Amino acid sequence: MSWPESITLVPNKPFGLAKWREHLWVTGLKSPVKAGDTFELTLDFGTKGKVATTVIVEDEAGH
Repeated sequence: MSWPESITLVPNKPFGLAKWREHLWVTGLKSPVKAGDTFELTLDFGTKGKVATTVIVEDEAGH
């Protein structure tokens, strides 16, 4: 298995993350998460800057 160096996001086109394709591995959480929980995540777009966002934990992929 190889890990991508980056994920390309296209403006105005949704991008779903799932365990069977590209996905994010989040480390450093202070406690386990469950459906309905939220946490802040900063996305790094390299030379284009960083964006803070809120992650909403879901039971299953639904979007």
